[in-house]
Amino acid sequence: MQENTAHPPEQSPLASELLAAIVDSSDDAILGKDLNGIITSWNLGAQQIFGYTAQEMIGQSILRLIPVELADEEDRILDKLRAGQKVKHFETRRVSKSGQFLDVSVTASPIRDASGKIVGVSKIARDITERKQRQSRRLLGLLEGAMDAIISVDESMRVVHFNASATTIFGVSSQDAIGQSIENFIPARFRAPHKAQVEAFGKESRTTRSMGKLGQVMGLRANGEEFPAEASISHMDNEEGKIFTVILRDVTDRQRTTDAMRQSLQEKEALLKEVHHRVKNNLQVITSLLRLESRRSTQGDTRAVLGEMQGRIRSMSLLHESLYRSGRFASVDLGDYLTQLAINAFKTQLIIADSVQLRLNMGSVTVDVEQAIPCGLLTNELLSNCLKHGFPEGHMGDVTLELQPSRAHPEEWCLSVSDTGIGLPHNFEERQKTSLGLQLVTQLTSQIDGQWQVDAERMQGAKFSVTFRAMAPSLLVMPA
Repeated sequence: MQENTAHPPEQSPLASELLAAIVDSSDDAILGKDLNGIITSWNLGAQQIFGYTAQEMIGQSILRLIPVELADEEDRILDKLRAGQKVKHFETRRVSKSGQFLDVSVTASPIRDASGKIVGVSKIARDITERKQRQSRRLLGLLEGAMDAIISVDESMRVVHFNASATTIFGVSSQDAIGQSIENFIPARFRAPHKAQVEAFGKESRTTRSMGKLGQVMGLRANGEEFPAEASISHMDNEEGKIFTVILRDVTDRQRTTDAMRQSLQEKEALLKEVHHRVKNNLQVITSLLRLESRRSTQGDTRAVLGEMQGRIRSMSLLHESLYRSGRFASVDLGDYLTQLAINAFKTQLIIADSVQLRLNMGSVTVDVEQAIPCGLLTNELLSNCLKHGFPEGHMGDVTLELQPSRAHPEEWCLSVSDTGIGLPHNFEERQKTSLGLQLVTQLTSQIDGQWQVDAERMQGAKFSVTFRAMAPSLLVMPA
């Protein structure tokens, strides 16, 4: 196989002159250099940007244009070019003949000879100093117009930027703040932990995080006043080292509002406690009066009615006691409340403890007080009916109180009272129309938007069930 040794055609003199004219007329700096960084060509654009003539720069090292702290940058660029890679729109800084620092965007490509060997570098540098300055002015305008304090510090924790809002919040002018230690704006007891947190953050790979996770953030005004704040911190590296920037918001007004709300809620809580306590005591007084009246009466029917009234009032009194003890005034655990109510109901009934046993199967669901009251009255009525009608003198058995999620509709709850007594009378449906207790059960079921049913087909005893949807409580929440 014959090796292809063809070379690209040489350019005509006219084409070479045209290319040179284009290069010289460009406003961008276009220069050539060898692989050692020695400049081999220099156009008029380079002269206008950097201030050196071609005679001054050809044969000189490119390092003449590069700030000392960026010297290793040129080595990295040359390594890429030797590997045949291009460098596109790389933004960096250069130094002009007058010593002025310039922001430039650099594009560099390898130069190959006829055999394809890389022998040099073609570089185009565009002066973007004015663009960078416009960006800086826009950014500075945004920083100065921000409602939050924006403060930047260097690695020695000296302030290098202090915006207008920082002046308003801390009471120190930007001119006076710049150069001060950031510790001058932090209460003394927070300075050591603040410094440790910032130093640790500077070593992390993440560049932004909120402050205050390890404790409250506090600021210190020029007049010595401390104030609560929210803050976030970020860090970045530039040619001068690491810069930390804090964005801080004064939350004094919010804190005052929160404190006022907390105090108001505490006062309302104390008032509600007192109200529930007094209501409970008044209900107990009414129960005692009914008990005394029942004992004085010689009429059996009257005594029975007074006894039922006592049970109903006790159910409401127990609810107020539960609310008072728990400290929650908008909700109650229905399972706990009804359990205590059932135990108390058995204690107050004239039933031999060994003859009728109470069995409980209670779930836990928190409900609104407006729903707990009718549920308590319902339970009291159903238990009273079981004890009064299901167990004639000497009859033994069980009464079971259950509160469980409905099997048919899991979002609903089923409250049931069942017994192993003598069962329902044959004329139950007729009696249901005239019984005050059962009429009350119907009304109470309606209050909780529930449905109630009687299992009249049981082999033994009776079962009354009420299905309802638990109402989510509206809680008074104390601010943290």
